[in-house]
Amino acid sequence: NLQEGYFDQHLGDVNPALTAVDEVRTVRGDFTVEVARQYLARFRFWGDDPLRVVGGFSGGERSRLALAKLLLEPRNLLFLDEPTNHLDIPAAEILEEALVSFEGTVLFVSHDRRFLENVATRIVSVRDGKAEVYSGGFRDFAADGKRRDAADAAARSSKKNSERPQAPKPENPKSAAKPAANQARALSYEEQKRQGRDKDRAKKRTAELLQMIAHGEAQLAELRNQLKEPPGEGGWAKLATMAKEEQALSARVDAMMEEWARLSGNSQ
Repeated sequence: NLQEGYFDQHLGDVNPALTAVDEVRTVRGDFTVEVARQYLARFRFWGDDPLRVVGGFSGGERSRLALAKLLLEPRNLLFLDEPTNHLDIPAAEILEEALVSFEGTVLFVSHDRRFLENVATRIVSVRDGKAEVYSGGFRDFAADGKRRDAADAAARSSKKNSERPQAPKPENPKSAAKPAANQARALSYEEQKRQGRDKDRAKKRTAELLQMIAHGEAQLAELRNQLKEPPGEGGWAKLATMAKEEQALSARVDAMMEEWARLSGNSQ
């Protein structure tokens, strides 16, 4: 009784000559144009986007359309090849929600760590010509891998140390610390003050960025909740405007996150 569905990362399952609405209606012929547009809005197709010809879509838009079609079909076994390729974060979140609530089985390949952690309930690891099945999510699998790698590294280090001849101890252990002490003293008083000021500025800016990021994420959450609502009568223009606001705000929050990560490293 298996009904298989396959998502091809090369997007061969969309017809470039059709509009997005027409593509959806090839799967659900009972959908009116308005119902198809409302469904496509869940996948971030707003305004006139559903009426555009697929041949003019970007890679991300094609991915979202192919996934929208696939999730409409009566399938109980899905094969997904790099499903988050070309998807932005909000679109990937929509896919995650759909797959978590999917009642069938999904077998997927992905390099997206966030997607793996949120969706996978079992991991098949293939390496060195062997396949191992881990019951549990990706976080448990990754932690177990780190423990095994650390144990292997410790075993190799212990073996090398046991085989390596012992180096003679220095006659005066204190002499080894002299180069580092001399180098520290070489820094001028002004240089140390400058470094201190730079660190203080970085700490102040990281604190500001954290507040701005929290505020931006709260605004994004509110906008995305509004975008999930049906547009209502004549609401497509407003929806398109909100979509542009969401994309611009998302880009600003990403830029602040990158700056915060960079400054956090420098302020240590």
